[in-house]
Amino acid sequence: MSDDLNKALSELSEEMHKERLQYEKANDAWWNSLTEKEREDAFYAVVSRIRTAELKEQRSYRGAIYGVFGFDVGMYARGMDCGYLDIHNAIVDGNEFMDISTASDLEVVDAPSNSSVAWNNINGISITTDNRHVKIELNNGNPYV
Repeated sequence: MSDDLNKALSELSEEMHKERLQYEKANDAWWNSLTEKEREDAFYAVVSRIRTAELKEQRSYRGAIYGVFGFDVGMYARGMDCGYLDIHNAIVDGNEFMDISTASDLEVVDAPSNSSVAWNNINGISITTDNRHVKIELNNGNPYV
């Protein structure tokens, strides 16, 4: 990339950061100006929509922003700025984990050798990790290759 382009991108990034900080400050002021009842109503409205989008309808991030909340494209990035995309992804990851923990079959494949070890008729899977080591415990099950 040219130096001019790098400079322009850097300036744009800085302006976006400043604008985001200004928005957060204005939003905090708005929140603090609400009555207790207005804060409760806002909280209820937002959380109930998150519940609908994430748990009832299992929408994509885009589907939640546009379909459930009814926003236009301008809110896509703002939802990312406030952390909703992070919440959405954490819920999706949790749902996928729950699907794994209730699976009845498990197959572990070594891709380079294309060899695998598998179990069927499992009565639950428990997975724990410390970010370096993953432990998978199977409740019952029949090993097969």
